[in-house]
Amino acid sequence: MKLGLIDADIVAFRCAASCTNDPFDVAVYRMEDMLERIFSTSGCNEYKMYLTGKDNYRRALDPLYKANRKTQIPPLHLNACREYLATKWKATVTDGIEADDALGIEQCKHLENERLSTVICSIDKDLLQIPGNH
Repeated sequence: MKLGLIDADIVAFRCAASCTNDPFDVAVYRMEDMLERIFSTSGCNEYKMYLTGKDNYRRALDPLYKANRKTQIPPLHLNACREYLATKWKATVTDGIEADDALGIEQCKHLENERLSTVICSIDKDLLQIPGNH
């Protein structure tokens, strides 16, 4: 069995940002298409998907963490895309940590499991420091 660990933050953001002037249905189509491409490229037959929740521990350590993003306006359909992934695809919302933290934790849990291989499905280059398949 091959388990895909999917960074749903990126799926939601990219699809929402790509259709700011289009109806939400276009974002749904693009999310479904992106997920299908992730599954076919990675060869995964199971998945766990993660969305960043609230109360990121990094902000407690450094109040300036991602402070440069506060002035950016989020894409129109971003919240609806996140809700869609949480509802239809059962993405786990990770309060206290970011989605990419959850991907790393999950991958490390399975590194020595011979019956289950995992693959991190994300374009976040920070995740390349996590051992295992990407």
